[in-house]
Amino acid sequence: MISSSPRRTLFMVVPCDRDVRGNVVAGHPIEAPDSQTAVRRAERLASRRAGAVAFARTGDTVFGEWDEAVVLGRFGRVPDEIVERLKAA
Repeated sequence: MISSSPRRTLFMVVPCDRDVRGNVVAGHPIEAPDSQTAVRRAERLASRRAGAVAFARTGDTVFGEWDEAVVLGRFGRVPDEIVERLKAA
């Protein structure tokens, strides 16, 4: 009998900052316990930084196969390229 691997949803926030040339770049992702917290953190971070995006991704924790990310909220300056990269990662 084949057992299915456990699927889990991760809620993440990625802050965005400006680099030395003024370009908006993604920072390190921050895990949140749920979708509402992720959105609130992204909104709060965007008030102090260039921007932030909150997203959710569901996947297989054993094999590392993840569905495309779902954007929960996008605040401030978050370039489309960053959002597309997060969705595809």
